[in-house]
Amino acid sequence: MTKFEHSLGNKKIGFLKFLTFFISEIALNFASLFFKIDKKKSEIIISSSFHAPWKEDKDFSKFYFKIKEDTLLDVKRLYTLWYLSKSLRDIEASVLDIGCCKGGSGFVLSKTNFKGNTYLIDTFEGPQIKENLISKNHYIFSDTDYVKKKNKKS
Repeated sequence: MTKFEHSLGNKKIGFLKFLTFFISEIALNFASLFFKIDKKKSEIIISSSFHAPWKEDKDFSKFYFKIKEDTLLDVKRLYTLWYLSKSLRDIEASVLDIGCCKGGSGFVLSKTNFKGNTYLIDTFEGPQIKENLISKNHYIFSDTDYVKKKNKKS
């Protein structure tokens, strides 16, 4: 097997990965004291990556500022969706966002889908699953006119 050398050094990256794991375990244990978190099914994710292209992408930053209150995704995941959905620009296809809530992810998909349609679908009745941190009363948003207007503006 060919040995892989990380540009920052394998030992440094190994230490960074250990450190992020250690911090996330401490944070999860601390959070589980205050919230009913099943530690076997949960994880606090800390990336060991340094590359943050969303910080320099002016188009994304301007767009993110408009929709950040309309999504449950963090900036990193939303940028990944933005970046990947840009590959749809030249494809005539429809995109479906199921479970759109307030439409933030759908707004990203529609912003980059020039030749097709973007459909946002939701029951607007909340999640159908029961977990300790999610109940029937969480994430309910039923103002479909808001979503329609926001999608046209964005």
